[in-house]
Amino acid sequence: MSKYRAKKDTRMLGKELYEFDSKLEASQFDILVIQLKNNEIEELIVQPRFELLPTCTVKTNATKSGKSKQSPITYVSDFSYLKDGKKIVVDVKGISLPVFNLKKKMFLQKLNEFGIDEFHLVFRDKTIKYIATKEATK
Repeated sequence: MSKYRAKKDTRMLGKELYEFDSKLEASQFDILVIQLKNNEIEELIVQPRFELLPTCTVKTNATKSGKSKQSPITYVSDFSYLKDGKKIVVDVKGISLPVFNLKKKMFLQKLNEFGIDEFHLVFRDKTIKYIATKEATK
């Protein structure tokens, strides 16, 4: 159990075992697997990664070389899939923390760049849908 009282859960799909951080996330996986088997969705991916900011090197007085390599900032969502030709990314949350809120804002700015049509944020009692616009965001 995590500090937010979420209980880990596991599921099998074919020969693949998936471990989820919460029962809510595992139940969302169950729904998506049913849709996959009914050919309502395709190309289900568990925990796809998106690079929000690339690795960079900056000058610093903290190292002998005078350089410091900064790791990339990545966002790992819970699921992605195709439905009716649209790429949809899903994140399941029991609670929305400040780090997630920051990454969500960065991710939403790059929906078009990642080729994503919709982002679904699933909570226990509601789903919030963000739809990418075809015009460039400024």
